[in-house]
Amino acid sequence: MKAGWWRRWLREKRNTKRKTEERVLLMPEERELALILQELRGKVEQAQEERRLDYEMYDECRQLLFRLDLLVPYSGIMPPALQERIANLIMEDTPRLLYPYLALGEESMRSVRREAVAGIRFMAAEAKRIVGAIQEYERQGLASQAAFISSWYKKK
Repeated sequence: MKAGWWRRWLREKRNTKRKTEERVLLMPEERELALILQELRGKVEQAQEERRLDYEMYDECRQLLFRLDLLVPYSGIMPPALQERIANLIMEDTPRLLYPYLALGEESMRSVRREAVAGIRFMAAEAKRIVGAIQEYERQGLASQAAFISSWYKKK
């Protein structure tokens, strides 16, 4: 009975590891994410130059794109759950909100502006939470590395 349980546990662990590796392989590269952000930034700048965006909406878009730009270098080195969330935020959520909004006419933009600003603020807050999680992850890594080094010196 115990041997069967042990084999099942090992098989589950191996399957989980394989699924995680497959997900990581399917993640987009840093360059792809940067190109998507560059394209979004260009669309926002173009809408601002055409005076279709008001200043508040323009500032919110810039803040969101700035925070997402901070996440791009970490998209390939974080744990799979964070990698997936970063990729979804950049590749799906932001374009799904900004492209239809920027395609609207001025009258339609004014009528849905409040909802668009709320969506952008929500995504910016999500990006801020991810940045906080990354900082905590790095802090823990540095603390464990410092503990390892100090224990090594104590042994000498």
